[in-house]
Amino acid sequence: MTCCEPNVESQHMSLDENWKRHFVQLKKFKEKFGHTYVTNNYDSTLKQWTCSQRHFLQAEKQGTPTARVKERIDALEVLGFDWVAQRLSGGKPSNKVVTKIVLL
Repeated sequence: MTCCEPNVESQHMSLDENWKRHFVQLKKFKEKFGHTYVTNNYDSTLKQWTCSQRHFLQAEKQGTPTARVKERIDALEVLGFDWVAQRLSGGKPSNKVVTKIVLL
């Protein structure tokens, strides 16, 4: 590798570290609020990350997830991640029924 070639391994590491950092933030959020519906008022970056995870899952359901994706989905499942976005009422999930996505 020359000085001008991108270091793909370090790029993957930074992406992994970024995912883990957001996951820890989401875990703390859930411990505090009891759900994973992050609002823009709380943390717009974390909200965007949770939205991305929901969209990413939908895209992955179209094909076979990689081991890394499966590991992340499993970690979010263990956390109790709400895969379907909800509108919040007063900072809490509304009472409407939400269907959880089941991975086959």
